[in-house]
Amino acid sequence: MKRKFPVVLSIMLAAGLSTAPALQSNAAPHMHPYNGVEAEVNFGSSGVDIVTEADGRKVVSGIEKGDYFTVKTCDFSSGLASITITAKSEGMSVIEVRKGDASGESLGNIKLKSTDGEYQTFTANVKNLVGDNETITFVGSVGNVSIDSWSAAPLTDVETPEDPTQPENPDQPTQPEQPAASVDAYAGVEAENATQANAAVVLSADGVTYQAIRVNGYIVIKNVDLSNGISGILATARASKPKVSLDVYVDSLDSAPIAKINVTGASFKESGVKLTSDLTGTHDLYLVANGHTVDLDSFKVLPAHQTPEQPENPDQPENPDQPTEPEQPTQPEQPTTPVDIYSGVEAENIESKDATVQISNDVTYQTINAGGYVVVRNADFTNGISGVFANAQASKPKTSIAIYVDSLDSAPIATITVTSRSFKDVATKISNDLSGTHDIYLVAVGNPVDLNSFKVMANPNHTPDQPENPDQPENPDQPQQPENPDQPEQPENPDQPEQPENPDQPQQPENPDQPENPSTTEGKDVTYTINSWGTGYLVNFKVTNNTGAAVDGWTVRVRKDQVSIDSSWCVNITEEGDYYLITPLSWNTHLENGQSAEFGLIGTGSIGDSITVTVE
Repeated sequence: MKRKFPVVLSIMLAAGLSTAPALQSNAAPHMHPYNGVEAEVNFGSSGVDIVTEADGRKVVSGIEKGDYFTVKTCDFSSGLASITITAKSEGMSVIEVRKGDASGESLGNIKLKSTDGEYQTFTANVKNLVGDNETITFVGSVGNVSIDSWSAAPLTDVETPEDPTQPENPDQPTQPEQPAASVDAYAGVEAENATQANAAVVLSADGVTYQAIRVNGYIVIKNVDLSNGISGILATARASKPKVSLDVYVDSLDSAPIAKINVTGASFKESGVKLTSDLTGTHDLYLVANGHTVDLDSFKVLPAHQTPEQPENPDQPENPDQPTEPEQPTQPEQPTTPVDIYSGVEAENIESKDATVQISNDVTYQTINAGGYVVVRNADFTNGISGVFANAQASKPKTSIAIYVDSLDSAPIATITVTSRSFKDVATKISNDLSGTHDIYLVAVGNPVDLNSFKVMANPNHTPDQPENPDQPENPDQPQQPENPDQPEQPENPDQPEQPENPDQPQQPENPDQPENPSTTEGKDVTYTINSWGTGYLVNFKVTNNTGAAVDGWTVRVRKDQVSIDSSWCVNITEEGDYYLITPLSWNTHLENGQSAEFGLIGTGSIGDSITVTVE
């Protein structure tokens, strides 16, 4: 005999539904039965169990005569014509639907036949019920039934079938175009407006109406307009567990998903993923919960205007008329254009393997799985390398980014430890005389890494500009300039001894007067940003010449008790009393009016929110 005991709200919550926070706050979620309701979402029951079937679905099981479960706050504002249940029955059974509690007015009976252990749908017309805050109860009358979910049909849906007299409708075959009305996903789609749902329920809490999609459940939006292409998808969602995603399928669940949106955090926030796809036209989109329940508020498709326009070019077989364009093979030279890694590289713009471009809180980044990587081809190292810093985050400890040059078969030249769960600049010092053009790989080690951007720090002791001088073997060619011999006429140079004006130029101690310019701190400005990761920090400085004239030389003073300097780039460091004196290199000494020079330092330990800095 079946064991009988009341199933209270706490047992329902133990079933793992993600709506628990709303229910625990004693605020009943608003039910939207026209879109379907999971049976285990109820507000009181007697004599039934909530069990998990082999396929993962949770059901209200063992409903026999007198057993029941109650559902409150049902929105029947469009009326009630019929109720459909997805259930299995051990034989001929009857479920009675009552208004209010188990002793309330009978609205109708749902009759079931034996389903041989399979879940099937059964529908019954019921009395009309209009209201946006109604309570109904499902009561066992005959047999033994397990219910997976239920849904209601609004009264308006029954009034239209009454027009089966509409052989006139055949006269309106033009109206099949109306079902094909497309959905504008570029403007955004509310999840509760899904065309179809499976293992999902529409709930409302804290003013937000959303779909609670159980693991492996999904919603479907039909006839989605993708005429402007698709470059990404944004979803406003939440999940109570880690390692949860919303997988996006097109037209069918039999194919592979086109995108996987990571959902993190117990509060609603916008997350997304960038796509490279030439998908256009009208399609059905399936959004599937993966890993755990996902609460989905809405989603939005990002257009890719350029993509649809380009397929028009292939339509231009007129291009064959332009065979003259083979002149453009000269453009293969463009791929060799070196990438400026000193000014910074955004991770989403570079080649990757086993990584996905994501969008969250207005930050676009690459989520690199452990062992995956991003790579910058033709990176310009002409200024050498003294370090690398990355703006990154990781959800687990013992996570790092290994940096390789040209090949993953060699040893990494450095490793950056990533410890923060929010995006932060982290850095590593590198002792390497690397120069020229190379491919640089950033590999996630230990756990996934979210990489926003990275930047290479120049080596102040590197003389990159001089390798360009070797390019000037043209200078040796210049000795071939017999034109110089032609210039023995340059006894005019002896005429230039007349340039005792040059000695007049010793009057260019006016230039030494210019050393007074460096001393005129007015108009010279220095700003800085501090990026600390607990055990160390990186400080970026920017010196700007706003004096109204060019300056040759500048000095920045930083108190030694406020920073420690393990490494620096683009400057020379000396000490004077309580201060570090920071001076430029030969190539960034001269600053025209309005021009700036940037440099940085890395230190260990902790640092305050501000430091004392002056510039002369």
